[in-house]
Amino acid sequence: MKNEEEVKDEILAAARELIQQYGIDKTTMRDVARVASKGKSTLYYYFKNKEEIFDAVIRDEHDELYLKVKKAVDSEDTMEEKLKTYLISKITTLVQKRKQYAFLIENESHHFNIKNFFTLSFEVNGERELAFIRSILLDGAKNEGYNFDVSGVIGIDVLSDAFMTYLRGVEIEVSLNRGFESINEKADLMVKILLKGLK
Repeated sequence: MKNEEEVKDEILAAARELIQQYGIDKTTMRDVARVASKGKSTLYYYFKNKEEIFDAVIRDEHDELYLKVKKAVDSEDTMEEKLKTYLISKITTLVQKRKQYAFLIENESHHFNIKNFFTLSFEVNGERELAFIRSILLDGAKNEGYNFDVSGVIGIDVLSDAFMTYLRGVEIEVSLNRGFESINEKADLMVKILLKGLK
């Protein structure tokens, strides 16, 4: 017998498929129940309405995005490569997500707009992204000879914030369907600027 998390995951997978294809306006609870092979009462046990399902789908997408980026970064050895991979992986994954949700973005901006997307992104991933970047910088200081003046103006927290500020700017450009060309070169330049004079 399936546990509650498995049932919920099946509902969200069905909803994700329908929302990507038809948008939220044309997706009904009945549609989600049919694709998930569940009764409507099962859906209402977990979610009050389709808007709540949509919110859960987008939260899952943000969670999946973070975990995918973290996995890519964890496969790198040096701090510089980790930071570059973080930028490149995050942006390329966002581009893929934008394509998956193209119908929704282009036709239902009242449900899926940039402000809501980034507010939710910060709510779901903001603190753990910042902590992850900070841990990359700390590892670089400990294992690679980078000298962060933690008591002065240029400390790890300032550099972490600067990195995240740059990344969010690029994310906005991607959300507007521009600014992700030559992302490898941009990531390389950004990391060099960020780390200049630290080693």
